[in-house]
Formats: sequence, structure tokens, C-alpha cells
Amino acid sequence: MKFSIRTTLTALIIGATLVSCGQNSKAVEEEESAPVSMIEEEKPMYEIGEEQRTFFVNIEDGEEVSSPLMIQMGVEGMEVEPAGMIKPNFGHHHMIVDGSPIPMGQVVPADGQHIHYGDGRIETELELTPGPHTLTLQFADGVHQSYGEAMSATISVIVKE
Repeated sequence: MKFSIRTTLTALIIGATLVSCGQNSKAVEEEESAPVSMIEEEKPMYEIGEEQRTFFVNIEDGEEVSSPLMIQMGVEGMEVEPAGMIKPNFGHHHMIVDGSPIPMGQVVPADGQHIHYGDGRIETELELTPGPHTLTLQFADGVHQSYGEAMSATISVIVKE
């Protein structure tokens, strides 16, 4: 009986996958049956230092503004780059209108309330309806996973009619 190289490689890949799956399921079984004290606590996805922060450059909390509003977004201790890759201390901005910071590791939703700046921009023009609003600047990694509340800044503004 003749076997092609493709058939042989496919068999090897399937075999390796089955072996590794069996090992993973054994580890999961052991973890599930381990006493609670033996299971490692969840660690933060990223370590955020005191020197790292995100901030509004040109707007202050409580400011009365006009729409459209020009917003300059700042970050210290990290680098801004377009979305696509995950690299420690790199990411891009998101604006959350009338919402809260996104917990660390959660993907920032993409909707009318959560605006993505995955192109790496640090300045934007935002249309807001008249009245009070909160603006939360949220920094996230290359696949939009939030760096958490430590890398967010929230201000209140009042948009004039």
C-alpha cells in the first residue's frame, strides 16, 4: 500500500493534535478537581505602572463646550500605534460617550457609544447633542482589549446649544 507525503503529514498532524488534546484535558480535569487554595489567582493581563496614564490634552472636567468638539487624546508611558498586533505598552485610543471604563482584558465594544481609533489617531472631532455628557478615554491593545480603568480618563462636559 502506497502513502503520499500529504497523507502521511495529515496523519502525523492528527495524531499530534489528539495527543496534545488529551494532555490538555487531563490538566483541566486536575485543575477542576484541585482544592480551591491550589488554583492560581487570576493575574492582571498587563501591569500598569504609576507613570502610565491616558488623558484629555485640551479639555478639562466640567468644561462648557460646543459641538462638534475637537478632542486631543494623550497617553504617557505607552506608545500609540494602529490596531492589529499585541505588543506590551502599545495600543490605541477609544472614546466612550456617556459610559464607563472597560475592565482590563475585555474587548472594547464597537457601537455608537464606543468609538474606536484603531488607525492610531490622537485627535478627533466628536459630534455631541446639547446637554451634559461624560467622555471616557480608554486605551486598549492592538486587538482592542482594554488596559483597564488605570488606562482610562473620564471627564464631564456640557455641550452648549
